[in-house]
This record gives sequence, structure tokens and C-alpha cells, in this order.
Amino acid sequence: MKNDKTHNYLVKHNTIFYIGMIFSTTFV
Repeated sequence: MKNDKTHNYLVKHNTIFYIGMIFSTTFV
């Protein structure tokens, strides 16, 4: 259960980071 929660958090964080990277590439 604890591991699953950590995995979920990492996935959410990675998604936000990935979207940010795409936005940076698009605007730059």
C-alpha cells in the first residue's frame, strides 16, 4: 500500500514535469 502511494505520487509529479518540458519547448 505504501509503495503504491509513492508510485502514484511519482507518476503525478513526472506528468507535471513532462507537461512543463513540452510547454518550454513549444514556447522557446
